This record gives sequence, C-alpha cells and structure tokens, in this order.
Amino acid sequence: MNDLEPVELGNSYSVKQSDLVLAVGSPAGIVHSTNYGNISYVAKNVQTTDGNTRVFYTDMAGNASVGTFIIDLEGKMIGWVTDDFKNENSRI
Repeated sequence: MNDLEPVELGNSYSVKQSDLVLAVGSPAGIVHSTNYGNISYVAKNVQTTDGNTRVFYTDMAGNASVGTFIIDLEGKMIGWVTDDFKNENSRI
C-alpha cells in the first residue's frame, strides 16, 4: 500500500453527455468495486444554498453508493456520487 498515488483531479466542466465514466468505491461494503456508464445528463449551474453547483447524471447501475468517486477515462476524478440533490424549486 505504500506505493499508492493520489488520484489526480479532472475538470468536471469538460464532461459532456455520452462520455464514458467509471465509479470506484465500496458500495454496501463490497470492497474493490468498479462500475461504468455514460454521462446521461449535465445540469449546469444548479442553485444550491452554497451557490451554484455543477451536477451530472450517469446511467450506471444503482450500486454506485454515496461517496463513490467518478473517474474519467484519463483516470482523473471528475466528481463523486452524492445523495438526492434538493432545493426549494426542484428535486434532481
């Protein structure tokens, strides 16, 4: 484990619909789990209590649990799976 390197951060603003992405994490305690899918929708500048946030959706199976990293095909982290996104005008 001493030879592990940190994941490089990617640019989530370069994500486009139909891009292939990977999810890496431990959903439901299943260690060393990966999943893949496509970006199915990109919502730009969604208003949150902390300001504007970039949100994108994937068509990955539901076993990508909260906190799972989303990785682009260059191996860079472009996001992570979060809980339901809510504000007073919408639910995404």
